[in-house]
Parts: sequence; C-alpha cells; structure tokens
Amino acid sequence: MEQTIEVLPEAGETTGEQLQVEWVTSAHAFGELAPEWSALAEAAAVNNIFVSFEWMSAWWQTWGKGRSLAIISVRDPGGRLVGLAPFSIERIWLGCMPVRRLRLLADEHSGSDYLSLLAVPAYEARVTGEIVRTMAQHRGEWDCIALHDTADSPLMAGFRFRLEALGMHCTRNAAAVCYYIPLPQTREAFLKGLSSHLRCNYKRRWRVLEREGSVEFLSIADHATLTREFPELIRLHRMRFEQRQEKSAFTEPDVLTFHAKVMERLAGRALAMLFLIRVDGQPVASLYGFAAGSTFQFYQCGMHPAWKQKGVGQMMTGRAIEEAIRLGFREFDFLRGGESYKAHWAQHSRTTVTLRLFDSRWKSRYAEAVWSAGVFARKCKAALRDKVRGVRAVREDTGDE
Repeated sequence: MEQTIEVLPEAGETTGEQLQVEWVTSAHAFGELAPEWSALAEAAAVNNIFVSFEWMSAWWQTWGKGRSLAIISVRDPGGRLVGLAPFSIERIWLGCMPVRRLRLLADEHSGSDYLSLLAVPAYEARVTGEIVRTMAQHRGEWDCIALHDTADSPLMAGFRFRLEALGMHCTRNAAAVCYYIPLPQTREAFLKGLSSHLRCNYKRRWRVLEREGSVEFLSIADHATLTREFPELIRLHRMRFEQRQEKSAFTEPDVLTFHAKVMERLAGRALAMLFLIRVDGQPVASLYGFAAGSTFQFYQCGMHPAWKQKGVGQMMTGRAIEEAIRLGFREFDFLRGGESYKAHWAQHSRTTVTLRLFDSRWKSRYAEAVWSAGVFARKCKAALRDKVRGVRAVREDTGDE
C-alpha cells in the first residue's frame, strides 16, 4: 500500500498569501530562469559558484544526458522568484530493477561543493514547505532521493526535517572536509596570524625565488586573458600529475569543455579568476578559482615539477590569499579535500554532507536495501584489506617474509 503524503504548515508558521510553484522540466524553461536565478542567489547571500545558473546550466549541457530536469521554482504573489530547488531525475539500474533517483544538478563530474536549495531568507520556511509539497505531488516520477555534497546548513536541515516528517527515512553521511580562512582586512594581519614556521618559510622562499630571475604574480579576471592563459594551468596541472604517475580528472576532455562553457558564461561578471606566477616569463605555478560574493573559492591549481623543491606551491597559495585580501574578499575557501598543506594555512573547516532518503513504497524500499547491502559489502572489504595489511606488517616485523 502506498503512503499518502501531506505537507502541513509548521507550528507557528503563517501561510500568508499563496506562493506560485512550478515544476520545470524543459531546457528552454530552465534557460529562461537565468536572470532571476542570479538575482535570487544574490538575495539569498549565497557565496557559492556551484549553485549559480552559469555553473549548473553548463553542467546540464555537458553531463545532463540520462537525466530529466525537475527544477522547482517558487515565486511570491508578485511573481518574484524567492526559492529554487535545482533537481534532476536519474534513471539507473539497481541490481535487476530500474530505479528513479531525485538528485541535485551538478552533483558529479564537476567537483561541486555546498550544493543546496536557494531561498530568500524571509521565505525559507515557506519555500522548503512548497518544495516538499511539490515533490510529494510528483512522487509518481521518482522513487528515492540522493543529494550529494550538500551544504550543512539550516536551510538544508529544515528541508530534511520536513521530508522526515512525512515518514521518509534519511541517512546522513559526511562527504568532504573543506578548509577555509576568515580573511582579515590587511596582508599584515594575515601574515601575523600564521604560525612562525610557515610565515618565515613563506617569506624566505619568495626571496629565494626572486634570486632565480624576474618574478611576476598575475591576477587575471577578464575573459580574454583568462581564456588565453587557462591552457598554462592545464599544462602545469598535467605535468605535476604525470610526475607523480597519477591521473587527474581535471584534464579529461569533457571536464575541460565544461570549464570553457563556465568561463564563457561568467565572462560578463568576471567571477572566474586565474592567478599565475612567472619566472623570467615562464609560468611555474597557477591557481584557478571563483569570486563568489565575499568568498574566493580555490578550485584547482598547477605547478611545474622542477620548481617543487623551491616551494612554488606554497608561494602560489600564499600570494593568492594575499590577493584575495587585496580584492576585498572576506573568506578564502579551499573547498573539498583534507590535504595537509591546506591545514597549514587554515584553522577552520566545515563538512559537506550526503543525504539519502527513502519512503515506504516498494521500489524505494528496494533501493534502500540495495544501497545498504553495498555499504555493508564495502565495509567488509575494507576490514579484510586492513586485516591483510596487519598480517603482512606482523610477518615483516618477525622476518617471516
């Protein structure tokens, strides 16, 4: 028997005038949201390029095949966009059965962090209520929900609580740690806040680099120069990974095509940025990121392997932070990844989360069972691997190998 879902106002919440809600499924209607989407992100004070229209529309054009749009827009009585749920529906085979998963746009391939609903603060409770109500009305089009790399925010928590109030079962798992630095107003205050070891190393290495030749630090935001210099970032990034005998997804053709689209769409607002260090005119390090409101988001970097021992990676990071301070940013976000070098610079971190929700419908229960079995199998495999490593370590210590 299928569960009947009804969304009621929370205690103490006034419904006010009726909001206008639309379930957007066509690419044309998606495209028409562009100016309103950007205005909503600004009104919601979202410092995150990954929920921008430019990022999500480029992602849809690059990797949307195999999904269908299911964007929920919420407007106030005057027609102003006050809320948005950038969903899509993926059809996959789980075991021997096709299952439809409701997912956020841009949640794979592109390294997006802090994915989220969007809502004007004064409308958050009503927007989440209308989004959940609309999801319930269209429950015949999806079987379960999988929200990857979401923001651990009050807005997303409220959304989850409303779904759980309907009887949906939620699993919540940490996805990635993201280090960040609340930026002071001056370079001097930033340097003073570093550990004495890092501060001395950073200053000394820059002096050493200047003895190698003529050193330039470039901060690039205009589209023409960014497009011209971006291949240098790719070259340096690829060289570094080849030297480590590793492969980076960032250099895959579809990923590069995606970023070309993103940079072109952001061109009018100068939100994509590239920092570059040259010695005697030759690029030795590069850093790519985004101006997202008051936050600079550090997305990717590249470094010439021959200059690694001279500390150009550390110098690139330090100069990028200094430049972010000069440009007036209030936060420098390293985004996903717990690499040790990030912890050297940043004392603060936040965690993104992945939410999976299932209800009482038989297909949803089946999807939950398959997912749980997969989790159990991975845990068993990891435990076996750790046991084998332990046995090998004992044998090496006793000379049995």
